[in-house]
Parts: sequence; C-alpha cells; structure tokens
Amino acid sequence: MRIRLIIQSGPDAGHEVVVDPSRPVMIGRAREVGLPLNDPRISKSHCLVAHDGQGFTVTDQGSSNGTWVNGVRVAKGPIRPGDILQIGTTDIQVKGDLVPTTAPATQPAAGDDLIGKTLGGYRILDRIAEGARGVVYRAEHSMMKRPGAVKVLSQAFLTDKKAVTRFLREARAGAALNHPHLVQVLDAGEDQGHHFLVMELVDGEPLQAIIDREGPLPLQRALHLTLQIATALDFAASQGLVHRDLRPANVLITRGGDAKVIDLGTALSLTTGGGQSLITTSGLPMHEANYVAPEILFGEKEIDKRADLYSLGITLYHMLTRKLPFAAGNAREFFESVKAEKYLSPRAHNQAIPEEVCQIIVKLMAKDRDERYPDAMAFLRDALGFYGRNWGTDTVPEAVLAIKGADEWAGARSGTRYESRVAQGVQAKMVPSKLPEVPGHVVSKVYRPAKVVGGDYYDVMELPGGKYVLVVLDAGMRGVSGAMVMVMARSVLQSSLELDLAPATALLHLDRSVRKDLPAGIEILATYAVLDTETGKVTYACAGDLPPILWRTSTGEACPLPGAGPAIGAESFERPDEMEVALDPGDRLVLYSDGAVRVQDTRKRPFGADGLAKALSRVGDVPLEGALERLTQAVEHHRGPAPAGDDLTLLGLERQRE
Repeated sequence: MRIRLIIQSGPDAGHEVVVDPSRPVMIGRAREVGLPLNDPRISKSHCLVAHDGQGFTVTDQGSSNGTWVNGVRVAKGPIRPGDILQIGTTDIQVKGDLVPTTAPATQPAAGDDLIGKTLGGYRILDRIAEGARGVVYRAEHSMMKRPGAVKVLSQAFLTDKKAVTRFLREARAGAALNHPHLVQVLDAGEDQGHHFLVMELVDGEPLQAIIDREGPLPLQRALHLTLQIATALDFAASQGLVHRDLRPANVLITRGGDAKVIDLGTALSLTTGGGQSLITTSGLPMHEANYVAPEILFGEKEIDKRADLYSLGITLYHMLTRKLPFAAGNAREFFESVKAEKYLSPRAHNQAIPEEVCQIIVKLMAKDRDERYPDAMAFLRDALGFYGRNWGTDTVPEAVLAIKGADEWAGARSGTRYESRVAQGVQAKMVPSKLPEVPGHVVSKVYRPAKVVGGDYYDVMELPGGKYVLVVLDAGMRGVSGAMVMVMARSVLQSSLELDLAPATALLHLDRSVRKDLPAGIEILATYAVLDTETGKVTYACAGDLPPILWRTSTGEACPLPGAGPAIGAESFERPDEMEVALDPGDRLVLYSDGAVRVQDTRKRPFGADGLAKALSRVGDVPLEGALERLTQAVEHHRGPAPAGDDLTLLGLERQRE
C-alpha cells in the first residue's frame, strides 16, 4: 500500500507526492530532495518518510523547528492515512491509495506516460490507484474544471475480448445508475488507443483498508454501512442489475463515513441477460472467492439479486469479526466447506455480536438462495428493526429513511421524519446566517450542523455602551428535543441581554430557567462572553469544559483559558467563575461547541481543547475566516472517516490592528 502526501497549507499548497514502500521520500527546502518546499521555517533536509516493513514512518533529520504529527513532536514515529504532518508553516495530509498497488516497483504500471495528457476532455493529473486490469487517475475536465477519477484499461488487456467487454460493461452499468451509495460513471470512451471511463472522484478509502487497520468494527457502524450498501443493491436490482462482485475492497468509505459501491465490471443485466458470468473461479484468490455466491461458484446459469445478498452477508461477517467464514487451506477444502456450509458463527470470533444479528447474517449467507432474504427490502426490514430498537432513527442513513415504510420498520413513531425536518427548520431560524459588524473587531464563524440536529446555538448580540455578547451553546440533545432546548435557551439568553446580566449571572439564570425541563442526565454546555469594544477586554464565564482559546499575536501561540466548570443541569452546578482577558491588537479569541473537541480518532483519542489550541498555533497569521476553516479541517482530519454525530461550531473574535 502506498501513501500520498498532500500539501494543505504554506507556499506549496495543492502539491502532492506518492510514496512507495520501496522509495523513501526526503522532505526539505533543498531542491534535490524528493519533496522540496518553499518554506523558510523548514531545514534543507527536514524529515524522511519511509516504510520500515511494518508501516510508513517519518524521521526528523535534526531540523531546527522539529517534525510534528497530529500536534505531537516526534523524532521518529508512525504515520497513517488521516494523519497531519506539520513542518514549519506547512501542513501535509497523509492519504492512502484507493487500493494496494499490484505492479512491481521496478516496473511502472501501464499508463504512467498519461500523466499531463488529456483523455476524453479530462487532463490526467496523477495516479491514485492500481488494479489488476487498469489504473485509476485523478483528473480534471479541461473546460468545466470538474474533478473526476479516470480509469484506464491496461494496454496488456486491449487484445483480451473478455477484459474489454467487462470494462465496457462497467461503463454502461455505472452510467445507468444514479444513487448516493453508488459511485457514478460520468463518461466513457476510447481516445488515443486507450479505453477509459470517468467516475466521480471520491475522497475516501476502501472498506477493506479500514477493517485491516482497525480490526472488527463497532456494531452500530458496521450495520450503518450495511444499510447503505443494501440500498445501493436494491436500487441496482430495480434497474435490472446484479453486482456479483460485492466485497469490502469494492466499497469506498468517504471521509463523512458514507459507503459507495464501486466496480460494476461484473454486473449482470437481469432484463437483457448478458450470457455466462465474466467472473471465473479458476485462479480467483480464496479471500475474494469467499464473497462469491455458491450459485456463481458452482456455475449455475440462473443468477439473480439474491447473489448480492450473499456477498452482503459475508461483508457484514467480515466487518464484525475481521475473519472470513471459509478459511480453508486449499481450493478443494474451500469448495467442500462452501457446499457443506461449514463455518464458525460470527459469535465464535466476536462474543459482542448479538444473536439477532448473527441470525440475520446466517440468513444472508444461506447456500440455498431460497433460504436467503428474497430481496434487499426484506433484509432492511429485519436490520432496521434491530437498529431502531438499539439506536433510534436519528442516525439511520438518509437513503434508508427515504424508503417508504422505513420509519415503521425501525420502530419509529409516525411522523418522525416530518418532526426532524421541523427541527432542522427551527435550527436554521435560530442560528444567525450573518454576524453583525463589531467596531474595531472582526467576528467570524464556522457552523457545520450534523445530519440530525445536534443542538448547537451561537450568536453575537449588541448591548448598550459599545458592548457585545458572544455565546456558543451545546444543548446536549439531538433531533427535535435538541431543537426545543435551543429555543428555551435562546429565550432565556435574550432576557439576560435585556437585563444586562454579567456572564456568570446569565449562565446561572439559564440553569434556573431550564433545569426543570431538562430530561434526566442531560446537560447544557455554554460559553458566554461580553466584549467591551473600547478597551478590548472580554469578560466570560463557562458552563462545562469549553474554555475559550486565546491566540496572542505577540507570540504566535494559542492556549485554552481557565474557567471551566460544571455544566448547566448538572447536580454540582453553581454560579461559575467570571474571568477577564484583554485582547491586544491582532489577538484572537475562539469559542467552540462540544463537537469541535470531543471527536475521537480511530484510536479513541479525543481532540480536546489542547488539540484545538495547537491547531490554532499552527495556522499562523492568516485572516480570521481562513483560520477558522483551518481549525475545522484539523478537527475533521483528527476524526477521520468516522461520521460525526454532533454539530461543529466555531465563533472567532479578533481585535483589529491599529
């Protein structure tokens, strides 16, 4: 597996380089290094990115300002897709290839000479993935400037009629399907002797890579992805297509945590036929053969949509166990195991899997297709019933909720989707789309609402005497309940404004007003600050562990301020401490919601206020709006591909230079 180093900030932003396990890359200011950067704060030979046989590492080469990975200075340490490498003022994102490279390092894959050329109107920028039969490039339409992924059939297969037929079939099948969980084919053709197809460019990685890296996935996450994949299979079947090669390597997971099914080269048309399968089991690796339905493995002529449900069952089995059910020593043992349905229950590998989920998997994996679910909808009814009882409908994928009757399958009350839309409408009206102008200061915000209302509220409000209130609040609840808490909190804060209450008193007033209406265990996190525009002094109070972040222009460093205390609604809540900080010209203050600091990476490490402060220190002296966007990127990079369940809100204040 190769990695890509993508420069995100600094003078060379937008450039990238691919690092192969056999070819280390030196990064530095010197022209002769593998990745030269025009950054005066880095050394001529700053750090080395290499593969040590276990994984990729970065080694500092005795640089003056150090090498940092995700905000931690390292002499030598591992780097993985999703990490952020910081040297000088440059941030470099680490990304993995879409699939492992199959070409030997000494023999460049077919098509390397295409970089910089144009195929079908798309200018080829760089190679992002390799497969057995072709190469995938990142590209951009020359006129429309639209990004795309261009898949080019290897020259070695141009005389192979079956390979060309499969390639063209993928193009036709993909172009006919438009679904949020299917990678869409945008164009196809032949140009300069190359067969190519253009797909949407997905910022993500294969599901298989995530399983290999993280091991068995949490139950909710695995079922969430399975529900999305099932809607894609159902849509394909409604268009008369069966995928026939569904497996984790053919499912991309976006940075937002959504699944997108790829590789329709083996798809079979149920309406026009299409002849015998283009899948051949001779020479097929055993780990891939595990996903192929028995009727395909044993050469039956009649193939239908239930073949994909079998593959879906194996995929879910693998997500929850990191094992394959048929792990025989040779092909003969493998086929005998499939015929006899001889495999261990998923619970034998992972005792945390509920018996109800095991039964769903076993039904999907039945050797006799008549014993499987008849279609994806039947599977969704059972799976949604379990999902809804355990996690409710707030996080059910949108494509699933769009199916008629899905609310009822998930056990939701009638009107849940309507109520959710109402909550989103309330939230849209609550949060200001435009902030007021503050004399002598700049205010800016970033607001990323979750798919389901997460309960964040922010505002900037004017007081008499040249003062302004800045507030960020996290309601602690989601959906309709979260929106209602926002309404209550906003009403109380408006009354505090009219009474000209000090920050600590305003939060005490909020607690006394809403406590009786909060469900048991629900707490509100809030930061309330008052700015005096004449003096640049900010008086603030915190309910919860969300202290403001202060960035000093004199030092270029940021740190969380003191003042954290119990949250509103907590048994231990009392009038919080009131703190004061003076802003010098150029200084910045950042208020934020829980969703900006509680996000965890794949190793369950929270970003935290310290992570936010380190990220703000690395941003440097850029306009406030850009600085907040960079902070948002840092949070999202730390989170990785896992979906975020909370709103993300950042509210920034900067005292203008004289």
